[in-house]
Amino acid sequence: MKKFSKIVCIIAGIMLGAGIILAFIGFALGAKSSVYLDFRNGIRLAPQNEPFVYENYELENISEIDIDVSNAKLEIQPSVNGKFGICINYNNYTETPSVSTDNNRISVYETSQIKIGIFNIVRILSIFSSENTITLYVPVSDSTVLTSFIFHTSNGTVMTDTPLKTESLDIKTSNGSINMSRLSVSKSTLLKTSNGAIICDGAFAGNTEFKTSNGRIEVSGTISDTFNLKTSNGSITINADKPQSSYSLYADTSNGPI
Repeated sequence: MKKFSKIVCIIAGIMLGAGIILAFIGFALGAKSSVYLDFRNGIRLAPQNEPFVYENYELENISEIDIDVSNAKLEIQPSVNGKFGICINYNNYTETPSVSTDNNRISVYETSQIKIGIFNIVRILSIFSSENTITLYVPVSDSTVLTSFIFHTSNGTVMTDTPLKTESLDIKTSNGSINMSRLSVSKSTLLKTSNGAIICDGAFAGNTEFKTSNGRIEVSGTISDTFNLKTSNGSITINADKPQSSYSLYADTSNGPI
């Protein structure tokens, strides 16, 4: 009986190994599906047959933007029709993002699930290829002021040189740089990444915090109130008006000049 069980285990191991090898070959050749272990629903196949695309360029009276996604970069472009717009282009995804444009708010989020990709290791490399892009189109007008602008992603860069005015700005990414210019924030700013540089210019008031664990921080423009800059590996460069009577400044790095 023990010998039979041992033979069964050996055969099962051989079949599992062969399945993994064939799965890797399929994904390397461009297969568009992934096998996932979902702790709530067991093993399942997540297809990815076609890219996900969402477009809407006729949004008016937008006061809030709230985006919480993974593996996507953000770009902000000037609007050509005086209205807000959004274009979402996902080439690498397992969950279709949900988009809402109701109640003067643009909201994009992905369904949160506890899962581990088993045979999708080859496609992990595509996380850093910037295949997933969210592009926002913002009216360039002195009267266009947002109440809140939130963008959270786990892997992706944030880049814009389009004028953006908001009372509150909250940008977080775990792998990617944040490069934003021509900003105007009146109440609070939080820019945070764990791997990447933070480079910004504009007018910042209220409570402002820039934080990265690996990368330099460069800021220029007009600052007031409280300004905190922190990195563990990188330089910190500040180009702001003097004297410092209108703001308090704290800058800290463990490895690099200030």
